[in-house]
Amino acid sequence: VMPKAGALNSNDAFVLKTPSAAYLWVGAGASEAEKTGALELLRVLRAQPVQVAEGSEPDSFWEALGGKAAYRTSPRLKDKKMDAHPPRLFACSNKIGRFV
Repeated sequence: VMPKAGALNSNDAFVLKTPSAAYLWVGAGASEAEKTGALELLRVLRAQPVQVAEGSEPDSFWEALGGKAAYRTSPRLKDKKMDAHPPRLFACSNKIGRFV
């Protein structure tokens, strides 16, 4: 991925490694698995990252990407009401000859 702000995506986690710093950028919609994978990459790189939450980026992060720019995101990720709905599992079956 090119080191440009436009390559970011709110649904992911990204590693940014510069000669003088390392960053773990965690988008608002990033999963724990994505964050864990990024941390593993940083471990392999032997880098001590600055962890950056989306919306709390230091100026040095944006400077390393050539400046702040628009990137892929979703307005729904900024809606705190999404957290009010816990995950639910539904079972669907046609065991009795009808889909229920």
